[in-house]
Amino acid sequence: MKNLVVSLAVLFLYSCGPKENSSATTAVPNSNTSGSSYQVPPAENPDISFKVDGYNGTGLVQLVGIFEGQNYLVDSARIQNGSFQFKKNTPYQQGLLFAVFPDNQNVQFL
Repeated sequence: MKNLVVSLAVLFLYSCGPKENSSATTAVPNSNTSGSSYQVPPAENPDISFKVDGYNGTGLVQLVGIFEGQNYLVDSARIQNGSFQFKKNTPYQQGLLFAVFPDNQNVQFL
């Protein structure tokens, strides 16, 4: 279980990095006088792939979000041979997310 959590965390952080031959998105200084000095860059459409070494289960992995104490389904993907991908044409809401596996193990990430 510990290896599963560590592997998913490393893969998630790696998948969030900038792609080759593309510039990373950073906060942009804002010239308005509202007291805030930075604008939040626009959210991107998610395309997150995972490979969990040693996981042989199959089924549906659910991406679950939490907002104001309520859980909601964000996305889902089929897992085969330890691989699955969350991909959508619209950005996810910002917040705390959990990947919940068919055997109810889960991994938390932002």
